[in-house]
Amino acid sequence: RLLLQYSKAFAEDVDVLFELLRIFLQPATSDFTFVRDFLSHTVCQKLSTERQRHVMFRFFALLAGEGPEETKVLSVELIVFPMLLNNLAQKENVDSEHRRD
Repeated sequence: RLLLQYSKAFAEDVDVLFELLRIFLQPATSDFTFVRDFLSHTVCQKLSTERQRHVMFRFFALLAGEGPEETKVLSVELIVFPMLLNNLAQKENVDSEHRRD
């Protein structure tokens, strides 16, 4: 929960979003659904376009590195894919509004 609070306080530090993925790399008896929800909500709805761009740059750096494949997969599943889906949905909504006008 400390990293969640830090992320809320320092939204410009997108690295912490990727650090949060580490909790899913180890078997756990705790329910970390709240972290999944936080990642999805924060990245999709709270981060500015500029911050989302930084998330993508950080993701590409992660892909190019020698980190664990599991981290890369979790990054796509919990950060990148939800962000892209949200942005595409927003674009479709804007496009459909323009067509109605």
